Amino acid sequence: MSLELEKKFDLITDFLPDWERMLELFSKASGMTSSLYLPDRTRVAGPYAGSAFGKFLVDSGLFAVDELAHTFEAERSYLATVEKKFEDLRFKDGLTVKLLPILSHNQVLGVVVFGWYFDHFPDPVECFKLSKVFKQPETAFWQAASVQAPTSREKATNHAEMLSLLCSTLTQQLTYLKHATVNARLKDELLAVVSHELKTPLTSILLRVQMLKKNGLQPEKLMDFAHSLESNALVQVKLIEDLLDAAKVITGKFKIEFLPIDLKTVVLAAVNTVEASASKKDIAILTTGLDASYPFMGDGFRLQQAFWNVLANSVKFSSPGGKIHVSLTQNVSSYVIKIQDHGQGIEPSFMPFLFNKFSQHESEEIHGNGGLGLGLSLVKTIIELHHGTVEVESAGAGKGSTFQINLPRTAS
Repeated sequence: MSLELEKKFDLITDFLPDWERMLELFSKASGMTSSLYLPDRTRVAGPYAGSAFGKFLVDSGLFAVDELAHTFEAERSYLATVEKKFEDLRFKDGLTVKLLPILSHNQVLGVVVFGWYFDHFPDPVECFKLSKVFKQPETAFWQAASVQAPTSREKATNHAEMLSLLCSTLTQQLTYLKHATVNARLKDELLAVVSHELKTPLTSILLRVQMLKKNGLQPEKLMDFAHSLESNALVQVKLIEDLLDAAKVITGKFKIEFLPIDLKTVVLAAVNTVEASASKKDIAILTTGLDASYPFMGDGFRLQQAFWNVLANSVKFSSPGGKIHVSLTQNVSSYVIKIQDHGQGIEPSFMPFLFNKFSQHESEEIHGNGGLGLGLSLVKTIIELHHGTVEVESAGAGKGSTFQINLPRTAS
């Protein structure tokens, strides 16, 4: 499944009409002028004038890009993004501006800049100075400012608290909407992928059965057909087993049975399982450290499933004629299983999503390697249920990868 499903909605730009409507209503109710900026200083909403004086400032072009009011807001919004705190500023001569960062999980999504009001009745001297700062005609500026009722400190605080509550509530609602939208898309894409992956081996099986019924085959070709039918049937079995295991994990029914086992035997069994597919690509699997016993208390079947999934990926993404190195060692606290290949490797951008359910790298989709993207997710689940860890390293695309599984010796 594509990485696109892991894309996080931007709670500002993806739901901009909701923010625009909220700020417009806030400005009308408070009499303040408001704008919304992204962390990169880009204004995406506003300015919305809530008073005659605010309308005068907006209509005068002072909030146009790179003009005085816009430049002031943009720079201060960036500082508020860095500091992540509310700011109450004096622009000049009694004109007040406030900045409210919009936070989600301690990350600043944007900053609301609002205010542009007087906290007292302006006098002609103040307005004369401000008209020069804003490069506006003195008389027009005084006429707009003199009819503006002042906003007391208490009222301004109430407006700020109201805006903070509105932003917090809207952020929460949009977060819920984001999750619902992502889940709906995930469900749709999952159904499409499952249908495709199940149909592919079925189509191959049906085609060969039809050929058998229609034409018959020479005895020497029957074995090839049998192998093909068996291979495609096993693919279907694997897909269904992965789906069932994923469902068990989600519902909490995925169980681990702890019994005395030898990790060497489990690793060798996983290697033997993939040897046939490796042989078809002339890939050599080289093992080290498998000549000793490694007593452990765990679920041999599930651990073999985990090792097999990693090995199967190494075979899938290795070039013909390549090599895969498998080693089992121990240190003071852990058994360490390493599986190293020299195949396609993993791009750094995909690393955070590697163990996610239904997550596939683009190369899997482009090159038709198939699967549901469940294998490595199950690996992580199985190892963690054994109180272990799984790590992966890759220098990038085309440079191979190394999976390291650590299991605690204290469990033995």
